[in-house]
Amino acid sequence: MIVSNSTISDNIVTKPGLSSGLWIMVGNILIDRCSINNNKYLPIYPDSQCGGIFIDNKTNLTINDTTISHNMAGLAGGIYIDRGANVTINGGEISYNVARTN
Repeated sequence: MIVSNSTISDNIVTKPGLSSGLWIMVGNILIDRCSINNNKYLPIYPDSQCGGIFIDNKTNLTINDTTISHNMAGLAGGIYIDRGANVTINGGEISYNVARTN
């Protein structure tokens, strides 16, 4: 799957789940020249997984020239990478993400 020149923003999750931005469970994925920002898991429970991108362990993901910023959740604000996932990040910016665990 290819996600290219896209914006994923301003999503809010208020009930249990994994991600308010992208939840990638399996496959070979390319995210290219995208903006993933201002996604929130509210309220920020310690077990609220991820605001930006949740990457499951069966995933091969390449992220090129993408901005991941201003996302909030309990466990991972910007990116949560599960053990076993294969992730390559080329360029872009990951900044101003907030994770709060108790």
